[in-house]
Amino acid sequence: MGLTSLPLLICPYKFATFFTSHRDILDMLKTVFIMIYFLELFDSTNEVLSLICAGLRLSDFSSIVSFVAYYLYAIPLAVVNGITLRWGI
Repeated sequence: MGLTSLPLLICPYKFATFFTSHRDILDMLKTVFIMIYFLELFDSTNEVLSLICAGLRLSDFSSIVSFVAYYLYAIPLAVVNGITLRWGI
């Protein structure tokens, strides 16, 4: 699940230098890469659990969980990070 983005958590500075050499952008990218790791971890966990619920014929429950996870948590978090913190991402 989180193995594909684990290098972003272990050494975010090395991956950030692939994109830029500006110091202020590198600091921001290190934070963004850590957020990307946790996003990928929770997103892949949600996908696996949705498939498990579909196999157990609990698709109504998995759609409610997906709605809460994305629309009530992830989108407001993105607005806070993009607008309120003025990251401009």
